[in-house]
Amino acid sequence: DYTLHRHTVPELPDSFEEISRNYKFNSCAVVGSSGYMKLAQFGQAIDTHDVVVRLNQSPVKAFARWVGTKTTMRVLNSLWSSHYGSGRYENMALPLEQNVTIVVSRTKGHTFDKMVDTMKKRRPDVRVLQLSSRVVSAARRLLVGYRVKLCQNGFGPYSGGSTPSSGFVAVYFLRSLCKRVTVYGLGTVNIPDVPYHYFAGVGSRKKGN
Repeated sequence: DYTLHRHTVPELPDSFEEISRNYKFNSCAVVGSSGYMKLAQFGQAIDTHDVVVRLNQSPVKAFARWVGTKTTMRVLNSLWSSHYGSGRYENMALPLEQNVTIVVSRTKGHTFDKMVDTMKKRRPDVRVLQLSSRVVSAARRLLVGYRVKLCQNGFGPYSGGSTPSSGFVAVYFLRSLCKRVTVYGLGTVNIPDVPYHYFAGVGSRKKGN
């Protein structure tokens, strides 16, 4: 169920070095979607990182002073991979920066195939990578194991399932690539009137788990 089509297999890099030589993995930032991003203006600090990873459809337009403008990669879950891969991102006014790398995660091979085909036709400047399901599985084991230890020590119980968020997955795989990973806007805060997401509109939610 994870088979890629023969014509898209050559789009995958032959080795890690083929990816790593395109980026400086010294200082990396993962920028989440939490509403508390608007409590401080981190935009300039975020843009100083060598690699800036954004999640799913999180916008930068009109939010630059809080979240910055630089985008190196976008990590997409299955839902947003489907939207971008089908080309619906144009009608939905979803962000897709110049020369960005899309990392397709938590999907089957045909979603990657569709993404490659769509970007070749509409956005040849965009590179598409498929994140191995093994990475997501490893992140899930870490998340579940951490929750178990917390509960054993009197914390919790915790709501939500065992599926790691896109942000959790991004931080997990960047820890093996970057010398330093700085995380912005993951999680929630107990402050009145702070929304779940820093943006409104397509894909924004009022609460999560």
